[in-house]
Amino acid sequence: MGQIARRVALYNRAYFLAWQGLPERTKAATPDISERLDEAVRQQIRCGRTDPIQVAAAAVREVFPPLGHTVYAPPRRLSPLAPRAARSSIMRPERKTAS
Repeated sequence: MGQIARRVALYNRAYFLAWQGLPERTKAATPDISERLDEAVRQQIRCGRTDPIQVAAAAVREVFPPLGHTVYAPPRRLSPLAPRAARSSIMRPERKTAS
């Protein structure tokens, strides 16, 4: 019985941490977020993780994979009117010269 209680406590703590870490805007914009987060937390516990912080972080990463941009910081677009030097430095990586 002790192991079941530990797993329930782990689930409750990890789900709470994951839910609190999400912005309200994200919760409102994604209708099935609670179900996806629930399944991700359960999956992490089934895999054997025992730290609620690691479970919550892995669950959030599973539900929201890393993006190149977010709703708070959209991708940067270059204006065709931007100076040529600014456009070229962003488009091409710096070349290393032999010394």
